[in-house]
Amino acid sequence: HLHLPHLQHLIQAGEALTLTEPLREFFLHHPTAQLHNNYGPTETHVATAHTLPTPHTWHEPTAPIGHPIHTTSAYVLDTGLQPVPVGVPGELYLAGAGVARGYLGRPGLTASRFIANPYTQDGTGARMYRTG
Repeated sequence: HLHLPHLQHLIQAGEALTLTEPLREFFLHHPTAQLHNNYGPTETHVATAHTLPTPHTWHEPTAPIGHPIHTTSAYVLDTGLQPVPVGVPGELYLAGAGVARGYLGRPGLTASRFIANPYTQDGTGARMYRTG
């Protein structure tokens, strides 16, 4: 077993965090360490953050993505860009300061994935990213 007695925080970002048995075992042997899941596709950098509780409470194989970080908004919308109720499937859209301007040299793809944000009323032309 890897033993890191001074480890306080382990931060994961990028792909979806899978809560595997080896990861659970690691945190059972490092009970004071915290696991942080930072979600965000490349097009938005890090968009959400979630600190997981103890491994004893990990019941699902995939960690929650958490709540939007400062200057970021997350929306789960239907095909008409209307919010869906909790528990109803929809598509995740991300908006805010970390959203890219688009894909270099790919105007068609940019137009399909980066759309005007109908929930911003500040006149800045803010866009949101359709995660798919």
